[in-house]
Amino acid sequence: MQPMLDIESAHQFGKPALVAHRVRVVAEVAHDYAGKLKVTKLNVDEAMNSAGRYNIRGIPTLLVFKNGQVVEQIVGAVPKDQITKAIDRHVG
Repeated sequence: MQPMLDIESAHQFGKPALVAHRVRVVAEVAHDYAGKLKVTKLNVDEAMNSAGRYNIRGIPTLLVFKNGQVVEQIVGAVPKDQITKAIDRHVG
């Protein structure tokens, strides 16, 4: 099973330029890891139970799942290289 990167978001979060930047970085990560990583998105406003289940306390939160378990959690706006380092620990 491929590791999965799950992006937690909310409609009202952040300034439009900042949100656009984050979306672009995640799109780049999805492209860079095509075939190795599944990227999904969850809107915590629409899925509050999932937010509680995964202890989402800040937006954005990136969760890396492997074999159905959260193996990495990154909270806040972080550089692309920090995201890729976290992913590389779990993608073989």
